[in-house]
Amino acid sequence: MTNGLGLGDAYSVTLERIKAQEGERARLGVAALMWICYSERPPRVDELSQALAIETGSSEPNTDNIPPISTLLGCCQGLISVDSAASTVRLIPFLLKEYLCTSADLFVNARR
Repeated sequence: MTNGLGLGDAYSVTLERIKAQEGERARLGVAALMWICYSERPPRVDELSQALAIETGSSEPNTDNIPPISTLLGCCQGLISVDSAASTVRLIPFLLKEYLCTSADLFVNARR
């Protein structure tokens, strides 16, 4: 039995939940997905955390703003996971990358 939602619809619902989070959590969730989606290879945990700590207009991370991976996992509502063996962060469903990269409006305000 299906609930009438296709895969794209399920992703959209989850992305809307990510965007609706309180405060910095929405920005972190969307920005983490953006970094993972557009990376040429899965980023290492420390690379992703440091990338998210770089403020607009700077080229260096603000060490006070480096989010823990547990925070990023929560902000992304189950769409990312950590590969412990490689210490990398990946999108969970393989098709999610294709969906995210074709959703042009998703990352418009990611760096606010």
